[in-house]
Amino acid sequence: MAHRITTDPGERNVVYDDDRRTIVRYDSPLARIIWPILTIINLLLGLRFLLRLVGSDPSTGFVDLVYRLSSPLADPFLGVVRSTATTNGVIEWSTLVAMIAYWLAAWILLWATSAPRALTRY
Repeated sequence: MAHRITTDPGERNVVYDDDRRTIVRYDSPLARIIWPILTIINLLLGLRFLLRLVGSDPSTGFVDLVYRLSSPLADPFLGVVRSTATTNGVIEWSTLVAMIAYWLAAWILLWATSAPRALTRY
């Protein structure tokens, strides 16, 4: 049976499926701020990881910009896991740890601030 989801007009973040089970959506104003910020952070860290992996020259303008922007985000995690040298570059595992840590922090923050409340249906 396909599920058709309908929105209750009185509850903006609550929807019901065909069986009238409650589904809570987490589209709070805070989520609209946090997810784009997390996306930018992870894009910067992902670029940093790829540039380090292929051994990009840090004196190049773009590479230097990415390193300078991502350093404050990656530096707290640099000692967590040792980097692995490759023939061309470095696998900076701590950057991947940072990406996961920032994602988990965002998810926990959103979960804690938008916990579902009990609903009474009439």
